[in-house]
Amino acid sequence: MHLLGVIDFQTKDYQSAADWLDQAIKINPNNAFFHCNHAHALSKLGQPEDAIEAFNKALAINLNFAEAYSSRGDAFMAIKQFDAAVESFERAVAIDPSRAEVFSHLGVALAEIYKIDAAIESFNRALAINPNFTGALLNRGKALGEQLKLEAAIESIDRAIAISPNLPEGPYSKSLLLLQRGDYEQGWAVHEGRWETPSMKIGIRNFTQPQWSGKESLFGKTILLNGEQGFGDVMQFCRYAKLVSDLGANVILEGYEALVVLLRTLDGVSDVIIRGKPLPPFDYYCPLMSLPFAFKTRVSTIPFSQGYLHSDPAKVAFWKHRLGNRTKPLVGIVWQCGKMRDRKRSIPLSVMMAQLPKDFQYISLQREVTEEDRKTLQANPDILHLGDELKDFSETAALCMLMDLVISVDTSVVHLCGALGKPTWVLVAYCPDWRWLLGRDDSPWYDSIKLYRQDVPGDWTSVFANVSSDLAKRYNTSGGNHA
Repeated sequence: MHLLGVIDFQTKDYQSAADWLDQAIKINPNNAFFHCNHAHALSKLGQPEDAIEAFNKALAINLNFAEAYSSRGDAFMAIKQFDAAVESFERAVAIDPSRAEVFSHLGVALAEIYKIDAAIESFNRALAINPNFTGALLNRGKALGEQLKLEAAIESIDRAIAISPNLPEGPYSKSLLLLQRGDYEQGWAVHEGRWETPSMKIGIRNFTQPQWSGKESLFGKTILLNGEQGFGDVMQFCRYAKLVSDLGANVILEGYEALVVLLRTLDGVSDVIIRGKPLPPFDYYCPLMSLPFAFKTRVSTIPFSQGYLHSDPAKVAFWKHRLGNRTKPLVGIVWQCGKMRDRKRSIPLSVMMAQLPKDFQYISLQREVTEEDRKTLQANPDILHLGDELKDFSETAALCMLMDLVISVDTSVVHLCGALGKPTWVLVAYCPDWRWLLGRDDSPWYDSIKLYRQDVPGDWTSVFANVSSDLAKRYNTSGGNHA
């Protein structure tokens, strides 16, 4: 039965493999290999928790089973239990230090918990065993990028690409480093390779119409500009619609439903379509994030940095009434990035409020709020939480226009405020997203934005010290912080 399970696994009939292996275990429950192979089949079936349980059974029988530790680490990675994954991979390499791929997986897990030095050392151990291990070279490049060692990072990724020219994530990873250092001439060109990465490939639209490259005449033509990636990306790059329209094109913009009302305030757009709805006829298309390449954008030629989206006066009036009489400056705050907290970019609300001055009326613009953060909101009556009332980005835009200032981690609200021309202070991680470049406190993408960067990875202390000092100067307050 075990052999039948192995054969089915090899032919990718994973359910049958799991069934056969389960029967083999019932006959011989003390065979660690049976439990381990059963776990492999469960992993392939997308059942990582059950796989971990099966690996644990194998390890209870054989504490020195390196393969079970290694594969259990992969299962922990699948459910984002990165600390457990690190421990499991470390046990595997302690028993068998000859497998380059396990050191590489350990490096990835260490990078996830921001132990970057240890991650790089693990990738180096993998490369000492196999110098042509493209996965380790690529991931070492990403880790070096986290330390802002951009030249070394690009060199590592280039080595991976030289060994494997069709490496899916190689060009995309390199492009982000090039853009981060401000090399837009190379960066935008290499960024066009993003569609080869597995995560982006699933978003390819496969239109029958050709993609506009910036060379073809658009005079009298209709072009579809289709959104890609996140809300912030759409808001950042929709600015190019006016440039496309100025070429004589009829511009149709496709965007996410939560953005459509706001995007209709954009100059140069004839129609805005909700993504997933039927599209009108068009002659060309261009993904929004390919427009900087088409227009040969450089840092010095970024268009419309002063703002290009507009709020609805009626909605502004509604929110003004909703806020009532004001006695303190209004400061909008956003502390969490995305639906799942990004540990590098996000800040617990309790940490933020402990370090912000108490002389302001804080307005929570955060839509996704954890239970922990709701407790902090309840404990801080000087925060008015309105995120639950924001139906879409046009509502958020109207509320933001009433703020004296917005303070936010790097997330979509930053791009909204920048596109509106609203004064915004952005709290930026030590290794920033590529669009914030390096070594500057302003942004060529948005004139109204000021950047506050971490001096040390993971440490927001100096960031908030600078923010509090600047708030006191700007509004002539005492600068005392919350308890």
